[in-house]
Amino acid sequence: MSLSYFKDDDQEKADQLLNQYDYNMMQSALNIKKGNFRDAGANHREMTFICDQLQYMKNEKETIDQIIQELKDRNIQL
Repeated sequence: MSLSYFKDDDQEKADQLLNQYDYNMMQSALNIKKGNFRDAGANHREMTFICDQLQYMKNEKETIDQIIQELKDRNIQL
């Protein structure tokens, strides 16, 4: 996944969240294999939370990029 979806200041946090997502995905698969469905569900809830955080950070960058583009289109220097 490209970290360019996120602001420069958020890229390290996004990378950490993506690593946490991968860990939870693997743990979930192991829990399902072991029949620990409750634990697998907890892993999936954590993955959902991580996705929500990543989407928030992505939306924030898109909003900032849109504002910058609108200012440029109006020939307003930053």
